[in-house]
Amino acid sequence: MIGRLHSDREFRWPIGASLVRHALQRSVYAASLMAATVLFSFLLFQLVPTDPARIALGANASDAQVTALRQQLGLDRPLVEQFVTYVTSVLSGDLGRSFIDGRLVSQEVGTKFLLSAALTTLASSFAALYLLAQVTFSRNGRTPSIFSALNNAFTALPTMFIAILALRWVFADYPFSYYPGTLWALEGWGFMLPPAIVLAFYPMGILGKIAEREFDRLAKQPYVLAARARGIDERGILWRYLFPNSLITMLSSYTTLLPLLLTGSFIIEIMFSVPGLGALLLKAVLNRDLPMLQGIVIVATAFTVLIHLLIELAYPAIDPRIAEHRLV
Repeated sequence: MIGRLHSDREFRWPIGASLVRHALQRSVYAASLMAATVLFSFLLFQLVPTDPARIALGANASDAQVTALRQQLGLDRPLVEQFVTYVTSVLSGDLGRSFIDGRLVSQEVGTKFLLSAALTTLASSFAALYLLAQVTFSRNGRTPSIFSALNNAFTALPTMFIAILALRWVFADYPFSYYPGTLWALEGWGFMLPPAIVLAFYPMGILGKIAEREFDRLAKQPYVLAARARGIDERGILWRYLFPNSLITMLSSYTTLLPLLLTGSFIIEIMFSVPGLGALLLKAVLNRDLPMLQGIVIVATAFTVLIHLLIELAYPAIDPRIAEHRLV
């Protein structure tokens, strides 16, 4: 009897164990994404329609030179051996050398990536501040009309169009119009402000519209109606019930937007002359610099996966049921 009752009881992980299990699951998932990215970057090198050695040496290189470079790059070895060598190099931080000038890909991509990451982070900060302002001015779960109009405008207008208008009319006489060579100076952050503001418009609109719908849905929930019946003021309902319960949705939406935000920053970088991954990617594509392309793909994906992992690990801190009941 006792044994049957015990066997029928649903097993529940302790809170600490469920958190660890949630973290392990998310970490394994992130590692699998990175493994798939490394495989894709390797196939990118293998499936090009022309010989990578011929691309590196140019059309005027002799067959002997091409053969010698193929041996140097290990392209004459079996495919499995090439893949193992490539994975080992990536894990050690060696992404190869550029076909164009022989620069270390890891060093070049790492330097440019810092600018792109700073631009993306700054744009995300502006989007968060805008969202916080929208939440602050909400009443009874309803978004003010001005924010609804701005959200529609930000999502409707193409980012490139906004960038052109900003360059032509807003930042035409901007004092920090050139990159001083470092972010650790007032001029460096001043230079990054215009592209970051332009880049933030689309996430502002998307997250603002999602917050608008989420607040409208939550305002009709029984626990919110009960809180309002108990006499809790609207500020208390906003910050105790609506905002905390919308955080998971907002963070999930941000993780969906992050790849778009990062790739969008490449275009904005080119338009605002930011020497980040965008200019490096364009140069690599035009020159068919395959090692540089591989490095950009790996580093950009690693950044996105890392931010996604950190946000997912933060979910249980917002709602412990996510780890306890394995809702994610």
